[in-house]
Amino acid sequence: MTAVGEVAEQNLRELGHITLRFDGHREAEFPGTVHVAGPVPDAIAPGCVLKFVA
Repeated sequence: MTAVGEVAEQNLRELGHITLRFDGHREAEFPGTVHVAGPVPDAIAPGCVLKFVA
């Protein structure tokens, strides 16, 4: 993760979703966005698991 919007954690807890952007930005563009670095997945399907490793 390279940036986390100010309400991303709250949205995940209360609404059950966030927006992931695979662009490596160091500052969140929108309050509910989490920016990440790395390869963009070829496909994301219901039930798949996204794992963040620090």
